[in-house]
Amino acid sequence: MDNKNISLIWLICGPSSAGKSTFIQSEKCKEITSLPENTPTIMAHTFQSNQVLNPETILHYNMLQSETLWEKMIGIFSQNGRKKTEFDFEKIPSWTSIKRARADIKAVVLVCSRDTLLKRIKKRKFVEAKGLNKQKLYPKAKWIKMISSVNLELLYRQWCEELKRNGIPFTLVNSETDTYKVIENESEMLNVIKQENTKYSKAKIKEILKRKVFEYQRIELPYGFYTKGADRSDTRDTIFPDSLDGKSLLDIGCALGYMCFEAEKLGAKKVVGYDLKKKRFEGAKILKDIKGSDVEFHLGDIFTETIEEQFDIVLFLNVIHHLPEPVSALRKLSHLAREKLIIEFPTINDIKFKKTVSSFERSWDEFPFIGVSEINTAKQTFVFTPKAIERILMNHDKLFRKIDFLDSPMDDRKIAICHK
Repeated sequence: MDNKNISLIWLICGPSSAGKSTFIQSEKCKEITSLPENTPTIMAHTFQSNQVLNPETILHYNMLQSETLWEKMIGIFSQNGRKKTEFDFEKIPSWTSIKRARADIKAVVLVCSRDTLLKRIKKRKFVEAKGLNKQKLYPKAKWIKMISSVNLELLYRQWCEELKRNGIPFTLVNSETDTYKVIENESEMLNVIKQENTKYSKAKIKEILKRKVFEYQRIELPYGFYTKGADRSDTRDTIFPDSLDGKSLLDIGCALGYMCFEAEKLGAKKVVGYDLKKKRFEGAKILKDIKGSDVEFHLGDIFTETIEEQFDIVLFLNVIHHLPEPVSALRKLSHLAREKLIIEFPTINDIKFKKTVSSFERSWDEFPFIGVSEINTAKQTFVFTPKAIERILMNHDKLFRKIDFLDSPMDDRKIAICHK
């Protein structure tokens, strides 16, 4: 092969919002690549292996550009809890085209933590793409979901292995800041990826979890720690869209704040949680501090307090059956909800309720019934059929225009998503 006809491609790669475009314009890029001013940049998804190249070209490459690849990169767990995902980069057309190009290829891999990527994604408005006649809106919801779900450490490790297999020399660069410090090895790379937005050390978090009991909800913490409690991720996925960008949310009976933290992660601009139990409130505040969160937690009874502020979304999950006056509570919350009130409630098929009655017909669930339960034995006040909730909120007071009823991941419970 005549080397005089061989071009040089510099592959600037990283996930969305790793800072590829900014790095390409930086002095550090010139220092690492030795490329001259105005070296042409091509977006990788438009690249063709047979296209005519300049002697030197920059290729802007998103490591997560393929949704098919992304689906393979979400953490899939085997029965023993270990991730078993492998990435098949060979199935990405643009990557195949790049490898077939008549060019020498070198790469810069921009390394970022998940927290930094998510913060940048939430601030973005437009897609950075050459050749567009007008600016294209950046799909925040898609990328928040991708970056939140992907096994980022595995992505970077296997991407480095892919470059090695193809004989492509690469430089690792820390793109957490615009100093762009060169990363010496892959162990240091993993330390950058694992950076957590917390002032707590790993040892301190471990000591707190050992000393204090955090009940009820499983909440992820820095360094791979988590609280012992029920995994409510199925409910989260049922009630939340892919993005809550710019929304405000109020969670009644928030416990340790699981849904609050998840709403914040999805881009909610203001999140407030209320709980009556002092132990849970104190636990939520500790977890907030560990996570470096901006969620506001309050200890108190929202039904005896005067609250003027409205929220886009109000959560009322597994609380209604503990209240002595549930109908008045629903009316109050309906006025606090600007867009949606989301209720999770036990139906009359609830096993605790059924134990309090001498006879029971499952078909009763089809009627607008409210079941009066027993506080001493069942620890409940009332249970509801979906039609009862619908009549209270749409017939008696016409508080909502539509209610969608969904099966809850919890047995014999329903979720009502009430739309203004």
